[in-house]
Amino acid sequence: MATARAKRSELAQRELRGKQAAQLASALQALYEGRNKLIKEMRALRFMEREVYVPPAYAASTIQIRTPLMNDLVQRLAGALSVNVPQVKVPPRPKGDQALAQRNSTLLEKWTQTWLQEMEHQENDRIFYRFLDYLCRDGHGVLKLTHKNEAWAELGEVADDVTAEDAKAFSEDRKLQKTGLSLPFSLKVVDPLTFYPRYTDGGLAEVLEITKRPKIYVAREFGVSGWSEDTKPVFGRAIETESSSAMTGECEFWEHWTMDRVDYYINGTWVGGMEHGYDRIPYFHALGTQTSSRDPDKEGLSVGHQLRHIIPALDSLLSMKTNAAFLTSYPTFKRERPIGAPS
Repeated sequence: MATARAKRSELAQRELRGKQAAQLASALQALYEGRNKLIKEMRALRFMEREVYVPPAYAASTIQIRTPLMNDLVQRLAGALSVNVPQVKVPPRPKGDQALAQRNSTLLEKWTQTWLQEMEHQENDRIFYRFLDYLCRDGHGVLKLTHKNEAWAELGEVADDVTAEDAKAFSEDRKLQKTGLSLPFSLKVVDPLTFYPRYTDGGLAEVLEITKRPKIYVAREFGVSGWSEDTKPVFGRAIETESSSAMTGECEFWEHWTMDRVDYYINGTWVGGMEHGYDRIPYFHALGTQTSSRDPDKEGLSVGHQLRHIIPALDSLLSMKTNAAFLTSYPTFKRERPIGAPS
């Protein structure tokens, strides 16, 4: 049983990690503000959501025209790139038995190829296409690969004192059980707007993934029983569903990944964490149109970045042309004075 001193020490560590995570979130959100603004601009162009300016006097009669150039460009490119699944190549080890090394590398290639296809089936998502869509449209693509401990939790472990024959039978039975279970991995496509990495000279050192999630989802996952008036999660006591603390709406959810730990926060409050044991951060970040710039808003650009000013101009011109046609097409010319009469 943990002593009172150990509990106080753990509580102090949680508070320290929470303060450090809050400071990191503030700094990274400021650092990536330009990137997020540019991504949102590209998405507005892709989904034709950008408003066309119309003078108030013409607002009632003008039809806003929005061109689908950005959407067409992203769909065509992402579709063309995802026609074939990625081909995995594993070079054989240069030392030792070359025939054995080649067989092992071939097995690894086939296993990884099959694993990627099974991940799409298991996640019920077109992972590769969605990743490429983000990459082409936003200029950033992010994947997250984690281990699902609960997937094989029902598989038992062989006892230490069993005979070799029983151990072999147990191993064969365990292998058969695995075929009926899902793979103990999760491969997710992460929205680049929620991805806040911190890089050092050694590479990716820290990641904050900041998302908005329904309160009821995180409540069930982390055992939250309600919400206090300052929106902090409450544990261990019932909350009336009709009260202002009902499980409605969204909350801000943080995943803070370092090289050895992952910690979870709801509205800034620590709700869980563990030593993950991956020896690395399980995010894979790719850039779209990569440039030599190190600025977060310029190092990876959308394929439609060069059209970001042309498309709004074209929308305005087409809207004006449509309005001009409307104003000159519907009025009917009628002569009210005889020819030659003074105007």
